[in-house]
Amino acid sequence: MTTDTPPPDWTWGQPAAEALAWLVESGVTGAPETDVMPPGCADSTWVLHHQYLLPAEQDLETSAVRQGLGFLPTPPPPWARVRWQQVAEATGQVMGGGSYQVRAVPPCYRWGGYLHSDVTGGALREDPAHEWAASEGSPSQEELEQLIPVLDRHTSSTQAIGVLSEFDFQWRDLRSVERSPAFTFTLARLVEDLLAISSRDRTTMAPHWWWPQDRAWLVWTDWDLSGTKVYGSAALIEELREHSVLETIDWHPGP
Repeated sequence: MTTDTPPPDWTWGQPAAEALAWLVESGVTGAPETDVMPPGCADSTWVLHHQYLLPAEQDLETSAVRQGLGFLPTPPPPWARVRWQQVAEATGQVMGGGSYQVRAVPPCYRWGGYLHSDVTGGALREDPAHEWAASEGSPSQEELEQLIPVLDRHTSSTQAIGVLSEFDFQWRDLRSVERSPAFTFTLARLVEDLLAISSRDRTTMAPHWWWPQDRAWLVWTDWDLSGTKVYGSAALIEELREHSVLETIDWHPGP
């Protein structure tokens, strides 16, 4: 079921500019793809958004397909997860090799390892059209279900603060690009909340920036990226790197 009403635990608060002031002062928002760290954070890594393939013998018309911009529910069986590294190896690509106008770019559709029908060809399956590419602009259900418990172990806060992307138009009536409100939400309920307000007819996104009230870590996803950057303690980031489900990469833009 979907609703035009924000989840009950979302509390709209101060303007985004005020909420983000601590990140602006530290230089993080000016170049979030670089190695600039928020106060209190020691390391960072990228969580790649998940991708899926449909077995060749399955009828595509009988399987719901939702891919593209925003938060996406986990696709139902028989869709099967395929890692970016698997795609890169099967197609002879280099992970992290994307660029735009001679500038290296963070994880997105320009990267090796991203599922493209015109790139993968028959390397992974007979019919390359049966692909569920990584979501852009927001981590999806499965990534968040795996990520949030890790984040929760590294904060004393149960509440988090989020700022929406200017490209998230779902709550246009509650916000403006100039004075979009930040909001607080219950960390453990974020996936449940996003599922409740998502639909096939609208784009729902996780917050563009979000962090716990104690500022123990920070999460960022840009509107056209297929990876989410997580900043935190050395212990948090190492736990993400060693995670058995999440696929991470320590990408740096270079000089």
